Amino acid sequence: MIGRLTQSQLLEHTSPAWLLDSLAQPVAELDTFRIADRVFLLSPRGGGTTGPHPLGRVTQFALDSQHVYVSTAERLEILVYRRDGSLARILRGPPQDLRIDDALLDRYLAGGAPSSDSMILARIRQAELPLPAGLPAIAGIELDPAGNIWVKRFKSPWEHAERWGVFAADGVFLGHVEMPLRFTVHEIGEDYVLGVTRDELGVERVQVHALRRTAPS
Repeated sequence: MIGRLTQSQLLEHTSPAWLLDSLAQPVAELDTFRIADRVFLLSPRGGGTTGPHPLGRVTQFALDSQHVYVSTAERLEILVYRRDGSLARILRGPPQDLRIDDALLDRYLAGGAPSSDSMILARIRQAELPLPAGLPAIAGIELDPAGNIWVKRFKSPWEHAERWGVFAADGVFLGHVEMPLRFTVHEIGEDYVLGVTRDELGVERVQVHALRRTAPS
């Protein structure tokens, strides 16, 4: 498809999602999802390159023994499918403004983002391409042993702390948890959060933080 593109453009990659068995054979089709926002940038010398949009939305997946969890990319929302492919329920958190405006884009271009992302965004602006409708609502999904669903929120480059929204096993949204500065979550356990922290010099260390749960009032 890239060889037929004659101008720079925003690409929305959609695809059906299948649940596979242990032999990688399809057993159920869930639905068709926006897998990722990508961008094609035409080169002045001819041809072009394609890659993920730095501010693009990406659908996230997670599963346990009974269900498959899929983010809808546009909002704080999780679709919960049964293993037979039928939709069991929809989990929704509080609405948030995820619009991408000129001020946000200017901040990225002013040095807030990694140089590679800033370069791509500068070329996108030069080509006068439309931006995605909004920032990703969810950047990852993790399940803990208690059955809670943790959703990682999109983090701008100048934000040093990860923020995670938490749904209880019954679907109730419990709120957001802000992690320690420069701490990247790798595993959420019954009473701990394991991850890696990076100091000002870029040195990484494994850390485990206690997770204290309170009973609902």
